[in-house]
Amino acid sequence: MTRRPLIRRLPQAPVPARPALAVAIAVSVVIAVAVVVLWPGGGASAPAAASRGAADAEAVTTVTAAGTVRSADTRELAFGTSGTVTGLGVRVGDKVRAGQVLARLDDTEAREALEVAEAALNAAIEARDRPSGGGTQDQCVTTTMATTGSPLPTATRTVQPTPSPTRSTSPGGGGGDQPGGDGGDRSGGGGGGDQPGDGGGGRSGGGGRSGDDQSGGGCQAGGGGQAGGTGSSDRSAVQAEAQVTQAEARVRQARRALAGTRLTAPIDGTVLAVSGTTGTQVSGTGAGGFITLGDLTELQVEGMFSQSDLARLKIGQEAGITVTARPGEHFTGTVVHIDPAATVDGDLVRYGVKIAFDDSPQGLLEGMNAGVTITP
Repeated sequence: MTRRPLIRRLPQAPVPARPALAVAIAVSVVIAVAVVVLWPGGGASAPAAASRGAADAEAVTTVTAAGTVRSADTRELAFGTSGTVTGLGVRVGDKVRAGQVLARLDDTEAREALEVAEAALNAAIEARDRPSGGGTQDQCVTTTMATTGSPLPTATRTVQPTPSPTRSTSPGGGGGDQPGGDGGDRSGGGGGGDQPGDGGGGRSGGGGRSGDDQSGGGCQAGGGGQAGGTGSSDRSAVQAEAQVTQAEARVRQARRALAGTRLTAPIDGTVLAVSGTTGTQVSGTGAGGFITLGDLTELQVEGMFSQSDLARLKIGQEAGITVTARPGEHFTGTVVHIDPAATVDGDLVRYGVKIAFDDSPQGLLEGMNAGVTITP
């Protein structure tokens, strides 16, 4: 029997376990770090959040808007009457002085109207200052000119021949140089001689010029002579004075019409717009002006602000201004006006605000784009 050699089994080294737990722990750590890093408000995002908060705070404390450069004093100039432009002495960009004539209309009709009005005034003054003594044809013409500007047509008087009286030889004949009873053949006609007669005495019933020459002429009430007494004279004086006043008013109106044919500059400034040329017909009553004049030495920015921003704005606040045509330059200004009424465009409600430059820059023009920043 063969003996097997005894083989001693040596103890085996323990097999290390699979690192499942370590892997799980590592994954958990990575996830935790990712959450800390990426989650808003944690880890490395804290400085960014702080920066955003500061920016939001700055946005809340400042108000910005876009605007346009405008003249602080702009004038729309229009003629005072209608006519044809015969002279235009300026163009856009020209600098003018106060009182300078910028344009003219044809003033022929205006001058003629003034001459007629002045002639009517002189006639009215002459009629008023003439001593009272009854209406005459000259006074009628003068009065009519003062009222209407044109005289009445001249009236022609027709003189009828007066038949010679026939002396009656019958007893009692009233006419002639002898006294009579019934007036004879001329009874009722007025004896008219040197001696009294029963039939008609002197000029009774006829009256030399009454009715025929003066009545119905319409110039003076009551005809010639002293008819109407003192009351008529007083009324005539009042009417004459009223006619002078009316004539003076017409002269002033004619002078204004003549002045309206010229367009003069009311201020020193720059011509911003001209809406016509020589030969243009103007009405004098249309909307807008023929020439737009502005003072470019006093500039401001007109911006539109939302109604939510308006509550934080007030007159006198300081503002920063930038102009698109002047990049890199910054200017300062002051709020000088806030529109009391809103400008509405659909659901958009905005208010106009004017910011005046503290020191108007040279070279800026009307209409340039600008930006405004106001810190309430």
